[in-house]
Amino acid sequence: MPRTADAPSDPEPPAQPEPVEAQGELAAARAELETARAEAAEARAQAETARTELASAQAELVEARTAQADLVEASAELAEARALAGAAQAEADTARTELVDLSAEMAEARGQLADAALRYRDARLAAAPDVPPDLVPVPTDAPPGAETLAEIDRQFDAALRLVDDLRSRLEQQSQAARLPLGSPARRAADLSALSPQEKIKLGLQNRPA
Repeated sequence: MPRTADAPSDPEPPAQPEPVEAQGELAAARAELETARAEAAEARAQAETARTELASAQAELVEARTAQADLVEASAELAEARALAGAAQAEADTARTELVDLSAEMAEARGQLADAALRYRDARLAAAPDVPPDLVPVPTDAPPGAETLAEIDRQFDAALRLVDDLRSRLEQQSQAARLPLGSPARRAADLSALSPQEKIKLGLQNRPA
């Protein structure tokens, strides 16, 4: 039997054009895909913005907590300062009270010293009745104290020297009046009836300036 040539295979049918409806769905799907991509990009941007805002909020929270801690510390320091101020005020009030009491005690002590100085002067004058009290005045230019007693002693010693000097002069005058020499002279006043203190006062009055 003669060999026949292979029959050619049937050609593929040509591609059929897509239906119009499928093309519309594809276009819609592509549009939705683009919209989804755009929304995804916007969501990523919003997420980045949210992360930035979250980081900023966290930083602000740290600052707020730090500020709160500083406020607590400042409040504690203020309370301590107020307590110290109150204690200082109490100490000042106590010091003022003590100062008033001390001033009163000093005034009383000055009065006692003045009385003691006066009694000391009177005692020394009583021990030397020939000394006129006017020659030993009480010092008044300084607060009474050891200096006052020293001044009374100084004045009293000076008064004693003056009294001794006047006594010597009066004795000389008295002797001269009892034993006149040469021609009769004017008789001196008779001082025999005067007390020693009266003689001293008279001598002070007649003392040359």
